[in-house]
Amino acid sequence: MALTGTHLVRGLRSAFQKARKTWPATRHRMEVRRQSLKLRFWGEQSQHNSETNLLDLTYETIKSLQGMGIYELRLDDNIGGHSNVRVIFFIPPKSWIPTHTTPLPTIWILEAIPKKRDEWTTFDIKRFKALRAVVKERFFETQC
Repeated sequence: MALTGTHLVRGLRSAFQKARKTWPATRHRMEVRRQSLKLRFWGEQSQHNSETNLLDLTYETIKSLQGMGIYELRLDDNIGGHSNVRVIFFIPPKSWIPTHTTPLPTIWILEAIPKKRDEWTTFDIKRFKALRAVVKERFFETQC
């Protein structure tokens, strides 16, 4: 099967474990996966007028993590009894050197969760930073 899009979309193992706990039914997890895989067309966002729309989805940088490449993708559908679902994803800076080469740049899914309040908590912000650090440690060369 040929690669499509401008990016690869990969998820952390912790993201899969959290999704399994949030959506026990496979069909609901596959719906979140299907929506998340639309991120593979991330590079085509510059062809559209709006910077916050990607195909039929909307996304936004997390305000307290600006400049870190961490975004939230909004899924407005009701999936498995959960509404207001957010897929937290990370786009590594171009200066980071990956340990393994891939044919396309990678977008990392950090987690998918239903958002229950308007703002992110301090714990959420710390968790997103830690997940970003996990991606850097496991998949990119560290400068000594």
